[in-house]
Amino acid sequence: MKLRELDGSSIKSKTTNLRVHKTIELTIERWMSEIDSRLNKIVKSTIENKEKLHISAPIGTGKTSFLIEIIKKYHEDYHIIVLEPLIGITTQLNNKLDNKIIPSYIYNYETIENLHKNLRDWRNDISNNIDYDNFYRNEGEEEIVDDSDDLNYVYLSTIDSAWRLIKEGFVKPEKTILLIDESHSFIESVRDNFRKTVDIILDSGCPIIGFSGTASKWVINSLFRFDNTIEIKPSEYPVKTINHIGIRRINEVVAQIIKGNKSQKRIIWIETIIGQEQLKEKIVEKSPELKVVVLNAPKKNANGSEESLVWKHIIEEEEIPNEIDVLIMNKIGQSGININNSDIGSQIMIGKFDPYGFMQYAGRVRNFSGGYYYFYNDYGDDEPIFNHIIDSYLGYIEEAINTKKHFYSKYQEIPQESIEYYYKAKGQYKLDICKYASFLYSKFRRATPNTLIQTIQEADNLGTIKFVALDNLQLSQIQEDIDIELEETRINQYLVVLPTLIKDNYKELIRFVSFYETDMNYDNLEELINSSENTSSDAKRNNKLYIPKTKIEKLRNAIKSFSKARINLSRMLVTASIYSIYKDAGMVEILLKGNYAVHGNTISTLMNALKFYQIDYLKHKRSFDRVVKQFRNRIDACLSADEWKSEIKRCISKPNNNASVNKSILASQGIELEVALFRYMFSTNKTKCKCLSTRTLKKQHKLVGVMSTYEDYVRTTKSSIISKLRG
Repeated sequence: MKLRELDGSSIKSKTTNLRVHKTIELTIERWMSEIDSRLNKIVKSTIENKEKLHISAPIGTGKTSFLIEIIKKYHEDYHIIVLEPLIGITTQLNNKLDNKIIPSYIYNYETIENLHKNLRDWRNDISNNIDYDNFYRNEGEEEIVDDSDDLNYVYLSTIDSAWRLIKEGFVKPEKTILLIDESHSFIESVRDNFRKTVDIILDSGCPIIGFSGTASKWVINSLFRFDNTIEIKPSEYPVKTINHIGIRRINEVVAQIIKGNKSQKRIIWIETIIGQEQLKEKIVEKSPELKVVVLNAPKKNANGSEESLVWKHIIEEEEIPNEIDVLIMNKIGQSGININNSDIGSQIMIGKFDPYGFMQYAGRVRNFSGGYYYFYNDYGDDEPIFNHIIDSYLGYIEEAINTKKHFYSKYQEIPQESIEYYYKAKGQYKLDICKYASFLYSKFRRATPNTLIQTIQEADNLGTIKFVALDNLQLSQIQEDIDIELEETRINQYLVVLPTLIKDNYKELIRFVSFYETDMNYDNLEELINSSENTSSDAKRNNKLYIPKTKIEKLRNAIKSFSKARINLSRMLVTASIYSIYKDAGMVEILLKGNYAVHGNTISTLMNALKFYQIDYLKHKRSFDRVVKQFRNRIDACLSADEWKSEIKRCISKPNNNASVNKSILASQGIELEVALFRYMFSTNKTKCKCLSTRTLKKQHKLVGVMSTYEDYVRTTKSSIISKLRG
């Protein structure tokens, strides 16, 4: 509902202490400067009546310019404190004020120690350039007395440092104006002293004017309790259309989209530093000719680094340097910066975001008419809290705070999960509503894309963003190209890199066979390496993997390569084992490339044989050699499993002329030896071995491939294995 404009009078009730909040809607074509006179009237009333005013206007409509005009108009008569969410933005604003010859002082934790000295120097500089009307002589004294204590200053401070300006007497509250830029920061990125700053600001009674392009209702209505709110809606403001879709292999898709394109710059927003680096790696891999720069807090703060110089250029020149083709940023660019390049081809958002942050990213590039894209992995579930919200996602924050107990008299009474949100004040433990609100808000960073989109639409009361779902068909060709390219890359890895890794590491790789289980993965190999022994004697005594210390790092790198190439673990171990026997590089290539055609049962069969050879055969070698030799004349017999069991028992217990061999057999572990022999002869698995004790397997078997050693087994079956692998 459109309400009338303020008439300049206070809207607090004169007869009661009830607070009356008024919202004023103002329409502009494009810029706030179109209604300067109306806004100035409201600002004047706010300052004179020491009230609190919040101005909401879309990003890029001139809020910062209007903030500077307020400073320009009032800085000679008032101390002015400007609160910014980031130190970098105070630097940017300081440069703009310098251009207008308005002296300002950047005040944060880095500058506090030098504050007094700098102010003295500043006063001296000013005193040398002002007329004597600013000075007076004490009666009876000849020296000139400096009255520059009455001079007013503009302080540009971060939210977590500003409280000291008032608390430690650097400003006089009765003649101070508070300007809060990016007011949504009070819920979005809360640090320890935010609550202290809020309390001291409100207690001071200073007039407050807040600004935001993505205003938080909780900050306006509950935290600062602004008396008046102005909502400015442009009639010609370009609505940002965000094309969104859930896809797989996001980095590959993005790298493919911008492959080799130097005609236009791209800006990509990713919140995580790891995600930024992984995307850069993929883009450079596909397009080495493109200049890709990653910006985040550690990089921009690294003095003298390329990234710090790029950040400085963006802050000072409000544009991306010409030589950069792709800029990947996170939340350091979320508030306060402007990018005015005319050659930005597209902006891409990837992954998880919070609602206000997403809206801020979408507005950082001025005069941008290109495409916005939001790519995400469309999986996972929301936190339970979101499943019960019907009307307002953001409204639950205020509701949760209102229902939370605000005071505890004893520390022990505070629930364990809430202790970090309370602080001690005047003998009580009080809820830090800034921290708690930020905690509640942080849940949106873990919300599903669908919930995030709905929340953004709810928060966007100025109507600046529109979401459009992309048809998957529009990306199908790109994904098909990626699949082909990935497959070609994998084949090249198989035929060039991986066979070499097998040849260089096979002695260490085959040691894993003794520890292999069917559900193992490459992470389990890393665990085995971490617990391995460096000497064979220690490994045998402790039943651990034996890996020489000098081989560990090389082995780790080889395993990472096999994992990255998505080679099945058992296939890798079989390949290494076969190479250990034949030293045949051609056989290695066939086994690795066979991952595309061979049925998994073939590899499982070989794995069983390997386990037999490593564990059972070496343990009972002499017995196996004799028993298997006796079976050669039964090679074509078709007997039931039970009959084969009897044959095995007969061969084990049959007397022969070699008493020591017979004694070795009889001293073996009974059923363990029988099972091992049965598995070896039929290349079967543990389930089928139940027949030796339960007689549940009645199927007849033809005994084939029974040889005196594992080497004979592999040699005899080699031709059939190769034919299967070749498909």
